[in-house]
Amino acid sequence: MMISRISIAKIATCILLGCCVMMRVTGSAIPMWEFLSRDEKMSHLYGLFSKQVARFCADSSRPDCNKNLLVTGIRSLASMDDNVLDRLDPYQRGAKEMIWHAMVGSNRFASRISHETEESYFTTVADLANSGSETNGLGEETMASGDYIQSSESSRPYLSGPMVIRVYPDGRPVPEDQKRPLPKDEDVDELKYSRLPSIEEIEAKSGSKFYGKRTIEPSMLKRRMSFIADDKNYRRSQALRLRHPLSYERTIRNLIQQKFPVDVSTVSPADSRASFGQARLAISLFMFQPNKTKDGTKYIFAALPRTQRGQPLVLGGDPKGKNFLYTNGNSVIIRNIVNPAIADVYTEHSCPVNVAKYSPSGFYIASGDQSGKVRIWDTVNKEHILKNEFHPIGGPIKDIAWSPDSQRMVVVGEGRERFGHVFMAETGTSVGEISGQSKSINSCDFRPTRPFRLITGSEDNTIGIFEGPPFKFKMTKQEHTRFVQTVRYSPDGNLFASGGFDGKVFLYNGTTSDFVGEIGSPAHQGGVYGVTWKPDSKQLLTASGDKTCKLWDVETRSLITEFNMGTTVDDQQVSCLWQGKHLLSVSLSGFINYLDVDNPEKPIKIIKGHNKPITVLTLSPDRSTIYTGSHDGYITNWNAETGENERVQGHGHGNQINGMKATGNLLYTAGIDDTLRSVDIATNAYAETSMVKLDSQPRGLDIYNDIVVVASVRQIAVTQDGKKLSSLSIDYEPSCVSINQEIGNVAVGSTSDNKVYIYELSDTTLTQKTELEHLGPVTDASYSPDNKYLVACDANRKVILYTVPEYKLAHNREWGFHNARVNSVAWSPNCDMVASGSLDTTIIIWSVTNPAKHTIIKSKYSKYPFVNESQLINIYISDAHPQSQITRLVWLDEETLISVGQDCNTKIWRIEKI
Repeated sequence: MMISRISIAKIATCILLGCCVMMRVTGSAIPMWEFLSRDEKMSHLYGLFSKQVARFCADSSRPDCNKNLLVTGIRSLASMDDNVLDRLDPYQRGAKEMIWHAMVGSNRFASRISHETEESYFTTVADLANSGSETNGLGEETMASGDYIQSSESSRPYLSGPMVIRVYPDGRPVPEDQKRPLPKDEDVDELKYSRLPSIEEIEAKSGSKFYGKRTIEPSMLKRRMSFIADDKNYRRSQALRLRHPLSYERTIRNLIQQKFPVDVSTVSPADSRASFGQARLAISLFMFQPNKTKDGTKYIFAALPRTQRGQPLVLGGDPKGKNFLYTNGNSVIIRNIVNPAIADVYTEHSCPVNVAKYSPSGFYIASGDQSGKVRIWDTVNKEHILKNEFHPIGGPIKDIAWSPDSQRMVVVGEGRERFGHVFMAETGTSVGEISGQSKSINSCDFRPTRPFRLITGSEDNTIGIFEGPPFKFKMTKQEHTRFVQTVRYSPDGNLFASGGFDGKVFLYNGTTSDFVGEIGSPAHQGGVYGVTWKPDSKQLLTASGDKTCKLWDVETRSLITEFNMGTTVDDQQVSCLWQGKHLLSVSLSGFINYLDVDNPEKPIKIIKGHNKPITVLTLSPDRSTIYTGSHDGYITNWNAETGENERVQGHGHGNQINGMKATGNLLYTAGIDDTLRSVDIATNAYAETSMVKLDSQPRGLDIYNDIVVVASVRQIAVTQDGKKLSSLSIDYEPSCVSINQEIGNVAVGSTSDNKVYIYELSDTTLTQKTELEHLGPVTDASYSPDNKYLVACDANRKVILYTVPEYKLAHNREWGFHNARVNSVAWSPNCDMVASGSLDTTIIIWSVTNPAKHTIIKSKYSKYPFVNESQLINIYISDAHPQSQITRLVWLDEETLISVGQDCNTKIWRIEKI
């Protein structure tokens, strides 16, 4: 027993000694801090402080702000005793605040800087409100996009690996270990900015690019990586024999200034926070940007909502009343409600998006997709920076609702484990449970006033009522006999309305959820897809599959106005939105109708366009009208100046259109219904009597005088005036056709044997002349307007230029900068530029007169202009069509290019001559 007690005493003693050692070792957040020398601590603290000074002085108008604060900090460091330095451990909680106050003290130039949270140390919207970045045309804030500019010089190799070699904190090896092989230490790079300068050095360099040696220049202190950190661009700078990154910047500035006379000083003042990276961005936007409307926003003929029969569509309204939201494919489209030509497209989801809603604050949009993901992104910046992404349910999301304080969110849909979830928008933390309904939930809403309530409409014919937070199931309402498609609270929160497939609309008390009454008897003869409230909560608008929208008085529950939207299936109304004084509804066709209360028989205006991928594009002979055709067989004409549009009337192809070209007063189209049809441009309608039946599926067409040549599967047909004159059997799969208007040569691209076949058209007979070999399937070919060149592209990513009539290579340059199949090529009217569009979502502009030059429309400001000795400039701006291949291109004039893609959008770009 005595031995046992002695053993226990020894064990207890060991534990106590171990605790003492641990307390000693863990006195600092990083044990090494206590063992650093005084100089090492001062150097590290100065490095952190210099960054704080850079951030602080970037917003200050005080003269010599950086110099004064850095001098104050140096003096404070020099006067600190070792105990103070020990307490300024930079890795402890609140260290940034402590270091700032210890270094600044009572300096009269400094005002309070707060680092209460980690987020406050980094760039915020408020910090960048005047930083000079591109303004979001659909918001009211701006935000800068800048760079870290860091020195590329290194005095010696830095070391790493405590398990490999012993090193000092600044990366120097212990002397006896210097001969051992050493890898690079990635963690010690930051210390090279912490060399402690003297006061004289700071004062001597206060007007230069750096405030102290190897500190970060304030105007450069942003969150994105420098081009110097990009090995490729660094090699480019070395190729130009530039020793310092700032020299590289100045060279870029000078060369761009020579080629494009822009006053760079106006976009990058020396005393501004905007770095030269922003100046480059401004120059890029000046040189190469989409056409703009009068208020300066991008000119996009945006896609219509993607609709589905039997499914309600959710429209989202801007709380400020300026914009509205809807979805199409992987995109969320934001449109100005007064001028729908002002549009912004957000394409960051990896699968189709079903719903998008503004937060009540207006600063964020939440969008939910088919996989069950919710992305919360800001509306302030043009880049729409992602705030959060959550996966609340394991299936398609059908509706989203925000709490009135923009802090909570409820999403509903077809989850595998649950049909809805309510959570905090900031953290994703659950704040309740959506339960009590046995089938998928179609709609949800948050009560806009306290006490908070949640309502949900389900396919089990019930309305779920939830109280909280935390939200718990309270009851179900069972007045509906069919699916409940929509539920919405009134703006004052006193009532909520529900609409179902039974054609009925019911009202309930917003607080108690007691049944108030039914609107109409029933409200509609078809299913109700949408209800929306007037801002004063006195009227209600409903949309139905019976092809009507109806306006109701809430107090008397009586009909005020009925809007008859048409007689066809496409006229079914699948959604509605009351936004300020505007009443909107969406037809099954995707058309967005602006309803007129004073004249219910005719909408104020109808937004038309496409909600299926666009496959063909052409211009009217006078180039004033743009024609686009989609994969569902519809053709839309657009006024090139205003964007006003109208759909071609009459019985068309009914399926995908593969070819389209205009001449005189006719527009010819070829579709996979194996027909060639014509549209009268004057009447904007198909001419029923001019249809030509083809023997196989057409792949493209072109016109020579009044002769139409159609390339079809295994056959080339020659037609005129609605009659087939001749045909030529072929043993390859054609993809395109183009005719030289001067000599009558016909070029036909082949996808089966990688060739371009050249034929001579004599009267109505085709005779083969030559073949041009490619290394991949030929996807498009086009003769130049002056008939001197032929350009062809292929699936091997190449664009090849030939001279005519020799059909020899026009130059020895390889036009092959695309990363995937090239789908389309187009000539500028003056024949000095060629545009190519690809599966890789990019458009490249090639110079015919100088084949070494080209311009790329590519991804999201992710690259910078690069200038080599021949002044070749690649300007990178946002994806031409994000997540969508380019299907067709055409030049409106020498400075304007039009592109269409599978995202259903038509975009107009302003092109500077290269």
